[in-house]
Amino acid sequence: MSRWQDKEERTVQLFAQAEEVIRQAFADGNGLREFLDFRNRVSGYSAHNTAMIKAQAPAVQMVGSFRYWKSQGLYVHLGERGAAILMPAGNGNGHTAFQLGYVFDITQTNAGENKKKELLSAKAAPYGSRDEDRLLMAAYAVAEEQGITGNLPKMKNDVSELFRLLAQSRLEQDGSWTETQVLLQAQIVQYMMCRRYELKIPDALFEGIAQQEVAALKIAEKRKLLQGAFRVGDSLNGQIQTCLEENRIQDKLPWEKSFSQSVPGMQAENPVPAAGGQQDPGARKGRIEDFGNKIGGARKDLWRARGLMTEDLLEMNDAERSEYVTKDNIWKKPDYLALIKSGTPKRVAYFIKQVRNALPAKVTSSVLDEPEQLHKRQEDYISLIRDVREQLESLNSDRDICSFFDNFVRTGKYLERVSAYQVRTTEAGRMITNRLIRAMQVNAAGLNRLDYQMEKEQFGVSAEERLPKGFSVRYLEQRQEYVLLKGRKIVAEGMKDKQEAVETAKKMGKSEAAQRKKRFIPEQLAHIVRTGPSNGIHADRPANGDMYLRDFGFYGGEFGNWMNDQDRRASLDMGYDALYDLAYALKISPADIALGGRLSIAFGARGRGNALAHYEPLREVINLTKMHGAGSLAHEWGHALDDIMGKRLGMGKYMTECYPDKRIPETMQKLLDTMKYRPVTEGERRKLNEQGINRAQGFFDRTMQLLIPEERLSDDMAERWQQLKEEVKNRAETGSRNIEGEERNERGRISWIEDKIEEISAFRKIAVGHVIAKDSRQNLYYTIYQLECEFSGIRKDMKVKTDYYNNSIRADKLYGKEDKGYWHSDTEMFARAFACYVHDRIPWRSDYLCGHSESAVMYDCTKQEAELIAAIPQGEERKRLNECFDALFLELKERELLKAADKKETEREQEREAAADMEGEAQVFLRQKRARSR
Repeated sequence: MSRWQDKEERTVQLFAQAEEVIRQAFADGNGLREFLDFRNRVSGYSAHNTAMIKAQAPAVQMVGSFRYWKSQGLYVHLGERGAAILMPAGNGNGHTAFQLGYVFDITQTNAGENKKKELLSAKAAPYGSRDEDRLLMAAYAVAEEQGITGNLPKMKNDVSELFRLLAQSRLEQDGSWTETQVLLQAQIVQYMMCRRYELKIPDALFEGIAQQEVAALKIAEKRKLLQGAFRVGDSLNGQIQTCLEENRIQDKLPWEKSFSQSVPGMQAENPVPAAGGQQDPGARKGRIEDFGNKIGGARKDLWRARGLMTEDLLEMNDAERSEYVTKDNIWKKPDYLALIKSGTPKRVAYFIKQVRNALPAKVTSSVLDEPEQLHKRQEDYISLIRDVREQLESLNSDRDICSFFDNFVRTGKYLERVSAYQVRTTEAGRMITNRLIRAMQVNAAGLNRLDYQMEKEQFGVSAEERLPKGFSVRYLEQRQEYVLLKGRKIVAEGMKDKQEAVETAKKMGKSEAAQRKKRFIPEQLAHIVRTGPSNGIHADRPANGDMYLRDFGFYGGEFGNWMNDQDRRASLDMGYDALYDLAYALKISPADIALGGRLSIAFGARGRGNALAHYEPLREVINLTKMHGAGSLAHEWGHALDDIMGKRLGMGKYMTECYPDKRIPETMQKLLDTMKYRPVTEGERRKLNEQGINRAQGFFDRTMQLLIPEERLSDDMAERWQQLKEEVKNRAETGSRNIEGEERNERGRISWIEDKIEEISAFRKIAVGHVIAKDSRQNLYYTIYQLECEFSGIRKDMKVKTDYYNNSIRADKLYGKEDKGYWHSDTEMFARAFACYVHDRIPWRSDYLCGHSESAVMYDCTKQEAELIAAIPQGEERKRLNECFDALFLELKERELLKAADKKETEREQEREAAADMEGEAQVFLRQKRARSR
């Protein structure tokens, strides 16, 4: 038997043994407990590899590969036979292949008794039953992040049950398992966590294993079920450990908190006051808290300073993974100057900067990638960034820089050597680029190159000493003075010291910066006024989260941690009235403001730079800042409508980003077209026709000049040639009056043009000795035909850009932050137009809703006389757009994508409108009375 056949037979035998282990594990509860106890001893391996190790070496205490034991300062005894497992290996075509690898028990190494105790104790539970309260608080913190705190009051102090609920919640979100499978997997996680943390194990575990559904599963399906539980259990354990290590736990036990704050309508069981008899400030009477479902993804819930980890991906949907799995989220950009001041050599700090910059900014993917492939790539990408960071942060000298690449390759995780001068990427290192490899490879000679680049970039220079970009200082010995250069040009001279040159450069840099484009920020509303009828909100009956959930159907709502109760109450009150005004403007049911229960709202909780307000499509939530966001609610709701309707119609994103997809409602397509283009006026049509005729005549003259240059003709021939051209122009103008009725030949071409081309060709034969070539004949035909079309005035149905579109394009040129198409993008133009529509459809003033709808008006001061630019629809364009919005919302109601206001709500609105009219008349009467008294 050949060596290859022997290896294949051994592999088949190992697989059969592993299957038998899994079969025995699912025979009964005791079998499963035994298998899970073994897995806790060899944690970190897949279900299949765990079964393979157990089949070969059931008495192992702790296993690791050659590399692992080497990293611990140990070696495997010569001649030891390891347990075979499957290891991933790239096969060169972008797919994951597997090969046999080997792991060894700690007893097969040279580890002494003390070393064994050290390593085995490190794997044991770091927090045992004596710290059960602390463990409970950490688990509660994870539960809060996962949004299932509503179940906690029923649980008292049962940590084991909390572990099961956490696992069950995640498995249910997966959607890949049946109810029975979810319950069994959650119990598996519960058992493993209890064993890890030395907790009491519930007696009634693994009852589901006896069910027919589980017994009927194939071995591969049982292995997959175990793997799913292991993945959730390992992730949960990692989060618990992180909470404990970083002390990110609650300041009191779960049953000491008032859970009615986190879940509306739920009361805590036997609440206990905080230590010292002081009431928890978060539970004090009247405290306004987040409401509804946990929105998730808020900056206060994200990875803070530690950076993104693979465990965080479990809490994200696919869109969030694509958005958040980036280099900057995994490894926050270091403060290199602070690094140098703390003692890191300047070259080392610059090398770290070079390598970090060379790391890919985000995960690259293809539309052909399956979700599982993309998820694996994202996990590998996070591991790559974190591993590179860890190795870079251990550098201390030039020697470390020069040996960095070899040490990185030696790990074998991301790169492996093919030859002395060639490496190739592994499956986990698919994201490594040639740029990154070049940045990592620095030899002794390359250190000088680092010095040159550091000087050029002014690396390690403080802000006070740094020159503006493009400037440099030189000392001229002959003149004994400093000069300042911008590029290669001297822009200042005669300076006696370097500091003077630096200050001069900064002044010139500021002058240039002042001329650059600035970001457009609307002014904060000085006063927030609403003159509409009351919705019952007043000092004695303020709005609350329950009202937002009940009346508008919001999915959830939250507040920024820094907002006090007064801020929260004011935001809720103004927002409540504004949302009722929005429902009135759109003639929809207030209960549909949340667009089918999908939309959430946040006040000052999810800030983004200097944005006054923004909409997050990933979580479908509108955020309004504390007061600067007042006036932008209609604009952001327009974004929400655009996004959520696009998803409900199957496009997966904003409707405005998919135009002209046939799934977009016809009225929406018409609205987008009307927003950017309008029919020409009669005067514009005449002007355009005149320009078109002049352009066509010029092209005709140039074409004829190329056929027969007039300078080569005699006077008589030149006169005849000019006459021929005039005949063509006159005939084209005459024929244009009935261009559709022109006589045509069998090829569908206009007969008189073909005849004239024959006449011109015969003249060319006489003039230059050659007829017109076939290609030139065709070109000449369409030149004359275009001339006749221009004479016919076919531009009568032509459209031109609206003033709204033109002004939005100009706004992009004026303001820097949005100079990449922000202002004239379909998405932003739609939202601004929608805010104006809401403003026009409400007969009263509602500043919180649409106070900024008219604010996108600016001056262009680049001209000699300042020119006003309105990046909002106005005049007739605005009327046409408002009609399009009316038609759009009518269609959305007819298609049952929005609900129309019912009869009761309509009557209520009529009463409110009448009340508003009476209130308006009363205000006019009072103003007139005051005027007479004065």
